[in-house]
Amino acid sequence: MEKWETKSAIVILNYNGSDLTIECIRSLRECSELLNIVVVDNCSTDQSYEKIKKIFEKDKYTYIIANNENAGYAAGNNVGLRYIEKNLEKVETVCIMNPDIKVESVDTLYHLYEALWSEEKLAVITAQTIYNGKLRYPNDFGWKHLTTKYMLLGGTLLGKIIKTSIRYSSIDVNPENIAYADIVQGCFFMAKLKLFKEVDYFDEGTFLYEEEAILGKKMQRAGYKEAVLINEFVYHNHHEKDKKLIKRKNKIFDMTCFYNSRKHYVKFYSEISEIKKRLICTYLDLDLFIKKMIIRL
Repeated sequence: MEKWETKSAIVILNYNGSDLTIECIRSLRECSELLNIVVVDNCSTDQSYEKIKKIFEKDKYTYIIANNENAGYAAGNNVGLRYIEKNLEKVETVCIMNPDIKVESVDTLYHLYEALWSEEKLAVITAQTIYNGKLRYPNDFGWKHLTTKYMLLGGTLLGKIIKTSIRYSSIDVNPENIAYADIVQGCFFMAKLKLFKEVDYFDEGTFLYEEEAILGKKMQRAGYKEAVLINEFVYHNHHEKDKKLIKRKNKIFDMTCFYNSRKHYVKFYSEISEIKKRLICTYLDLDLFIKKMIIRL
């Protein structure tokens, strides 16, 4: 009987973070020698591709791809997903995994795999996440679809005064420890390749941010579900990105990505009137302008 690992592939997107990516691959290899690991170097400028390729060139189940441009998180991961679709014909399950995610046991991946395939309409599943050593509540791994109020205020200056949230205050769990959610975290999840392909993978209209919210909406429109397996955990060390955002230029770029992605969601995935869409996008442009001014001053 063919092992489940041979029918699964993990996509890891690297950009100028070879040490973290190498550590991630090695950690996965401690879990399983058979898992397919597809690393996409997103046009790094620090010789990441060469470093990773040299270390894992003899690992026949690790594939290193050099992307010829950095078009962002969604597009970079899609390179890996399409590589799997074209070249790894046995693979039916894919896992999106950031380099700063750690899975401590192959059992976690196997239990996610089992849960994912336990229901025909279940397309995407994740685990609970211990974020920088903390299990945060309300949850930080699954959310509701973006509301009109959240699209307008979430992450903005006014939103610090007028609070809004898409977090669940509570979530129903079935006997198999599966809790359904509108959106699951983008840093780590497992998906059925066929259904992921059906919705055309990630929307490449975003560079960073909102990719998981958009995927949740795409899956809903296609009639599929997303969920959290609440008795399994992964670890997310997010400090690496935070260090890079210290520089003013990087902060402005990061903010701009966030606002552009929010507007993309509003324009193409919200079910509100065109007038409301224009008003929200205008407010987001104004809020970004004010934030840039504050940083520059």
